[in-house]
Amino acid sequence: MKVVIQLVHDGWPESRKSCPTQALEYWNHRDELTEIDGIIFKGHKIVIPRDLRHKMMEAVHLGHMGVEKYYSWETIVTDLFTWNNQEYLVVVDYFSRYFEVEKLYKTTNQAVIEKLKKIFSRFGIPQKVVSDNGPQYASQDFTMFAKEYDFNHVISSPKYPQSNGLAEKTVQIAKRILKKCKADGKDPYLALLEYRTTPLHLGYSPSQLLMSRKLRSILPVVSDELKPKVPTRVRELMKAEREKQKEYYDRITKPLPPLSVGDSIRYQEGKTWKQGIVTKEEGDRSYTVKKTEGAVYRRNTRHLMQTNEKFEPDIPDVNIVSPSNHPVAPPILASPSQSSLLIPETQFETKQVNSSPNSAPYTTRFGRTVKPKVIVSM
Repeated sequence: MKVVIQLVHDGWPESRKSCPTQALEYWNHRDELTEIDGIIFKGHKIVIPRDLRHKMMEAVHLGHMGVEKYYSWETIVTDLFTWNNQEYLVVVDYFSRYFEVEKLYKTTNQAVIEKLKKIFSRFGIPQKVVSDNGPQYASQDFTMFAKEYDFNHVISSPKYPQSNGLAEKTVQIAKRILKKCKADGKDPYLALLEYRTTPLHLGYSPSQLLMSRKLRSILPVVSDELKPKVPTRVRELMKAEREKQKEYYDRITKPLPPLSVGDSIRYQEGKTWKQGIVTKEEGDRSYTVKKTEGAVYRRNTRHLMQTNEKFEPDIPDVNIVSPSNHPVAPPILASPSQSSLLIPETQFETKQVNSSPNSAPYTTRFGRTVKPKVIVSM
């Protein structure tokens, strides 16, 4: 950050090519950066160096179960699901539980990105987008989309639904709404509207928590109820609820020991535990593990168990041909008109012929007689 502070004081270079490597990631925001008491600000936001962001998150969320959601549309979860042979995209806000459903006519990377752009244009760009490791979200296109729209993309742990539980729960709610509307012949959009205006257990509806107002539906309502009103004490109620959930959760669980890169482990696959090794720490209790056959996967620490075994990768079998399976071919015999002495197959050049007249003539491997070289003395 010293380089960035120096550039803020002295001025940035005219071209990106002349910008120091350490400050390249701040180039697009250079006009918004200021420095106060050694701290870089982007507007009213503190700029945290990349190396310190993980520690800062731990300090901010110390003592809480999971990540605290301070305001609506700060963190959203997205997932894909299939219903009635149709593909859908669901996006839900962590804070308000407000969700959007979009039908997908294609499941390509760009189709998912276009739907998310459409939703972001209505509600704004979130700080964090959580998804599973599906091909659309793990693609290079989505990485570029996250960079262009300036949000942090977090991938939940595979084989561990609790890490993306809100998405799974929202998918089930969306399926129930669609199924009931199809069975009753009702409008699914009105059903979604009613869900968004129905108060949650905290006493506020998703639309109130997201937009600080109730949405008008086909149900009669007093006009004063539609006026914007900021919900009060929501954060305190949510915090108390999470702490209560954490208390119940801690009664039946115990913290799992952290793992380090290079640790030999056993990972759960079905009903068996197979050998592997930790190759990378992903954060949020997730690790990248390498199997003995060489495949690499991401797993939650709940499905990993540290061992003292020596990691021994599988060595592929080498096809060794047994001599008994390939018998040696019999030697090629010369014709009666040729000599019984043959040149070995490894020799392609003719042998020097003995000048003795009684010696048998040499032949090549193809049976051609080698004539002696005649030297005429002058």
